[in-house]
Parts: sequence; C-alpha cells; structure tokens
Amino acid sequence: MASTPRYPPPPPPPPPPPPQPERKEVKQPVSGAWWLLPIFLAWVGGLIAYFALRDRDKDKAKNMLITGIVLTFVYAILQAAAVSGGGF
Repeated sequence: MASTPRYPPPPPPPPPPPPQPERKEVKQPVSGAWWLLPIFLAWVGGLIAYFALRDRDKDKAKNMLITGIVLTFVYAILQAAAVSGGGF
C-alpha cells in the first residue's frame, strides 16, 4: 500500500471586513436662480437644471425637472385657452 503525502490543512479564510459607516449624501448649496430655467424654459429648462445640479443636490434637481414638466402642461393649457378664445 502506497502512502499518500500529508499536506497541512488550508489556512482559515480571512475575517470579513468591518462594516463601513453609511455615507450620507452631502448637499452643496445651490443658487435659487436655477429655478428660473424650469420657469421660463419649461421642460427643457428643467432638464438642463437637472443635469447641471444632480451631483450637488439630487432632490432639488429632481424637483426642478418635475416643475419644468408640470409647467409645460400648464403653458399648453393656457395657450390652448388663449387660441380658442376661452378665458379663465
């Protein structure tokens, strides 16, 4: 009977890394003048403001995009009412 060589057991796996503290999103100050884009340019302005501000303040950027989209519909309704001769 042939003897098989004996190897030492493999080392135990390394312990898992310690849990990392949660990173909180740091919001940088954003000028209120950015609100002029969605107000005057509707959805295009909201889109520009969103892409310009999404890295600094994601919530404010999202709100500007939503404002631009909503104002697009408001402007369209007002334009349709003005063209049809109906008044508010």
